[in-house]
Amino acid sequence: KLRKPQKIPWPWFTYSQVEAILDLASDKDKKIFEVLAYTGMRIGELKRLSWSHLDFKRNILLVESTPDNPTKGKKRREIPMHDRVLEVLSKIEPKVGLVFNSGKSYIHLNGNGPLNERRLLERVKKICLKLEIEGCVHSFRKFFCSYMANQGIPPLTLMSWTGHSDIKILINSYY
Repeated sequence: KLRKPQKIPWPWFTYSQVEAILDLASDKDKKIFEVLAYTGMRIGELKRLSWSHLDFKRNILLVESTPDNPTKGKKRREIPMHDRVLEVLSKIEPKVGLVFNSGKSYIHLNGNGPLNERRLLERVKKICLKLEIEGCVHSFRKFFCSYMANQGIPPLTLMSWTGHSDIKILINSYY
């Protein structure tokens, strides 16, 4: 019988590390990283984020779960837009299709194909290597949880924003 490997928690970024990453990131990646860091979205949720999921009147970002594109918890949720997220999203043009896309390529001639998660991870890792820190794309989500917990957001509220299914894990990790 094989023993289960020891579970090593994924690292998450500190505020100063997020700022350092944003300083080194390209303009396009900076927008992506900032939205990930201040919404707590998973990369798959960000990939399919479209302009119809944004409510600028209420400052709400909607994470939809559909049968063909379910979220991890298979639930719809609303995330309030942080001022930094509002600023980033208000500067992106044109406001049609996907919010973040792959850009023009031989596959997506219109430039509105989904982000490539693997390439995004490679770019995060490259910046982390320069900064001599550990992290990955998911570390932005963990930063968000930690940052919000430190700002005094109640655990149940944070749980609804992030789509966590177990409040014990949320409390034990971030509070």
